Amino acid sequence: MNKLFAEETLTDYTALLSEPVYAPGGGSAGALAGALSAALANMARSLGGTGELQTGERLRQQLLAMVDGDSAAFAPVTAAWALPKSDPRRPAALENARRKAAEAPLELLELCAQCAVLCRKLADEVNTQLLSDVAAAAALCRGAMFTAAVNVRANTFYMKDRSAAEALNRRADTLLREYAAVADETFALIYERLGRMP
Repeated sequence: MNKLFAEETLTDYTALLSEPVYAPGGGSAGALAGALSAALANMARSLGGTGELQTGERLRQQLLAMVDGDSAAFAPVTAAWALPKSDPRRPAALENARRKAAEAPLELLELCAQCAVLCRKLADEVNTQLLSDVAAAAALCRGAMFTAAVNVRANTFYMKDRSAAEALNRRADTLLREYAAVADETFALIYERLGRMP
């Protein structure tokens, strides 16, 4: 059995990411950014003594699972591509695979939205020494959200069912617009606060 991407060392994972293969790719890397965001938020909450840690830890575990989950969701697309163009099953296989592949980054966006809210809450709760960690978490979360949103579109772009594709796009657009703004607000608030003399 192959080792999970999430179980690789950082050195090996980044080497795999640089290889000329489809997976791991941007979606997997975005999920890792999200997991790093949740881990930093959890660390800040733990050191800051600001309450329960279950939310951050749950998000870290779920986002880490998406490092492999995104690649697994794309595997059926690759399999459908491999079918002969003359195979009558190919169009339906590609359509179903694309829809499922779009749902994985949408899940990543939903998890990152929760992480963005956690970061914003922490910006008001932790002491000054931990603010840069919360800002880093917000920035990583924002990057993960943009990565996920573009991966939704990368898959819906090829879907023949435009109604289903646009429904997925609208959901991604709504999440990105609302929660990237939360991450931006968190980062800006901390950046401005750390620019003031104590």
